[in-house]
Amino acid sequence: MEISKLCISLSRVKGRCVYFGTCEKCSKSFYTPATIVRFCSIHCSKSNKIPIKCNTCKKTYFQIPSEIVNKKRHFCSMKCRNILYKYSGNPNWKDGKSILPYKTIRINGKQIRRHRYIMEKKIGRKLKHFEVVHHINHNPKDDRISNLKIMTRNSHMLLHREYNKVIASRH
Repeated sequence: MEISKLCISLSRVKGRCVYFGTCEKCSKSFYTPATIVRFCSIHCSKSNKIPIKCNTCKKTYFQIPSEIVNKKRHFCSMKCRNILYKYSGNPNWKDGKSILPYKTIRINGKQIRRHRYIMEKKIGRKLKHFEVVHHINHNPKDDRISNLKIMTRNSHMLLHREYNKVIASRH
């Protein structure tokens, strides 16, 4: 795409530089205050989709190129994604069992991680969506209440980032 720069003194863009370009879809000329615009309108931008085949149902659907970069699997809907990732297609399952290090229990037919259930019983309420249970000694199989601590997702992530830096510096 060819973009040329022109500083003009029109009343609505007085003293500003305007970039002229050619739309990659319809070849129409347009002007914009930004240098990285590739399309003249949202319509042309959205019509730049390419066909992709769904990994589950094999149906062809369309996606814009920026949404398919670095994706190994493609799904036309959340329903298809959930079908493939349930058990056999899920990277956290092997031979019908979870390979995650956390112990799970079944409460009223629903599977829940044991450390979360223990903490909910201790505090007498359900954990909020932004709360996580941290294992103080970093052993996910140690669910003693003295080893568990409630944290926000953000503070938990920061704690593990610092912990990983310390571990990495020792090697």
